[in-house]
Amino acid sequence: MFHVFQATESFLDAGGLLMCDVASFCNKSSVELRSKVTTMKYIKSHSKVPVPEVYGYCAEEINPVGAMCILMALAKGKLLDFIPKFPEHVKDHVYSQVARLMLEL
Repeated sequence: MFHVFQATESFLDAGGLLMCDVASFCNKSSVELRSKVTTMKYIKSHSKVPVPEVYGYCAEEINPVGAMCILMALAKGKLLDFIPKFPEHVKDHVYSQVARLMLEL
């Protein structure tokens, strides 16, 4: 079942950047995909933790994409792959931010 979305003006005004999460659902069940969507929506509506807006998803592999997927806003931020190269004072700040987010969850 493919959940179609309609782009709103606020979405288009925000730049209209989308991400289609396909790869993380290879060899997984539709229950896991629905769980991820439900969890993302719950966290977004019940916390201050930044979570991308989910615009649609498909829990079936037979669709125009050819795989289960989630269509969502592109998350803003930076990858933390480079933390080992950061100065110690920057690492402390990043770790503090991550800890605050974890505590809220």
